[in-house]
Amino acid sequence: MKDFELIPLGDRVVVQAVDAKEEISEGGIVIPEAAQEKTATTRAVVIAVGTGQRLDCGDLLEPVVKVGDLVYLQQYGVCHIEIGGEKLMVLKEEDLTAVARLKEPDVCQTGPCGIYAGEDTAPSPHPDEPPFNTTGG
Repeated sequence: MKDFELIPLGDRVVVQAVDAKEEISEGGIVIPEAAQEKTATTRAVVIAVGTGQRLDCGDLLEPVVKVGDLVYLQQYGVCHIEIGGEKLMVLKEEDLTAVARLKEPDVCQTGPCGIYAGEDTAPSPHPDEPPFNTTGG
């Protein structure tokens, strides 16, 4: 995969599983990947993203996922490929179950009711008055 770039077409994404391929039963028996239920949910990392889905009106609906996202998917209907010794999966974005991303910090610095989060005082709405005491003392 070092010699070329894999580019999914349209609304498809390329992912690489991050879960262990073998499961261990409650009795300690190792269950190989081939014997596991194919409807089980798999965690994977997005490796490449297509340009998006072309709508009937001609507009392009951009993908929700981006490279590096952790996603959850069902194994059913996934195209398995191997490139450069790496096992990858290609599927439509709509076949992803969920995306897990780190939460971005809030842009708003205030908490509920306009109180500054993590502060004991909040600024007064009037510049010539002292700040409000938010701890009640």
